[in-house]
Amino acid sequence: DGTCRACCDECCSDDDCPGQCAVCVNDQCADDVSLCPPCHFCDAGTCVANQLACPEGELACCNPFANTLVCAECCHDSDCPGECGVCEFDFIPAGSCISEDSQCGPCEVCTSEFMCELPDKCADGGLQCCINGFIQCAECCGDDDCSDACSICEPWVCVGDSCTEGGICRTEPDCCIDDHDCPKDECCCAVGGSCSADCCNVICHDDRHCPPGKCCCKDGSCSAECCKDHGCRHDRDCPKGTCCCHDGSCDAHCCDHPDKDPDPKLPEIHTLPSTGAGTAGDRSAAIGAAAIAAAAAYVAGRAVRERPAEASIEEQ
Repeated sequence: DGTCRACCDECCSDDDCPGQCAVCVNDQCADDVSLCPPCHFCDAGTCVANQLACPEGELACCNPFANTLVCAECCHDSDCPGECGVCEFDFIPAGSCISEDSQCGPCEVCTSEFMCELPDKCADGGLQCCINGFIQCAECCGDDDCSDACSICEPWVCVGDSCTEGGICRTEPDCCIDDHDCPKDECCCAVGGSCSADCCNVICHDDRHCPPGKCCCKDGSCSAECCKDHGCRHDRDCPKGTCCCHDGSCDAHCCDHPDKDPDPKLPEIHTLPSTGAGTAGDRSAAIGAAAIAAAAAYVAGRAVRERPAEASIEEQ
């Protein structure tokens, strides 16, 4: 291009050398192992991992501090079993799994089997509670350890590693599990809640929980109005004096028990209609005479029907 510049042989700078670990030295590309990761060598500008044959059960690991391969129990933490085993290279033989408490939760220790556990059990059979990073033996560690929803675990009062006044289940005043725990005319608003008359409106889950003549509404209250929504299923779902019909309606005509109410459309009969026959005695006599006359008429009619035709003609 008409300009003057220095003449180079193979390379003028490192950028002219291909590969990961090649550098330009005296116009020639050369390998530089310092550009490779630990435990690798440089071959024609390419980093290649070193190889080492190890006994069965051991791994070929790169000791990053010595930059050499060693046969060891582990190369990384993930090679160690359990929850809290870590692979250590610093102060003990390279590549050994050790227990590390920092891998566990508060108050837990890492066992020789590399599992996180609380220390020895409480001598009195109490629960082991982790309070402020220290183990405390107590009846309860939290509210869930108490017997019911109305009991709470007394909070701990701690100064340093010394804790007092905690870990005991205490029953909350004015707390209820169900309506039996409430005064008259009040209901339990929720399990572990309080009692209130306002919560008595929600008393049913189905019609069986309601008094006769009322049905369970969608809001949990009982009302006769809600019986119209889905009809009746039993006689007890209907108002007094009516029974449950097949179509889900309530009506007195559907009552099949002997003491059902009389049909209001039919008048009640207390006396017989007047016939002009006089007193009771006269009426009895009249009835008897009518019966005799009726019998005579029946016999006479039968005789006429059975008489031969010839006799009839002769009489004419």
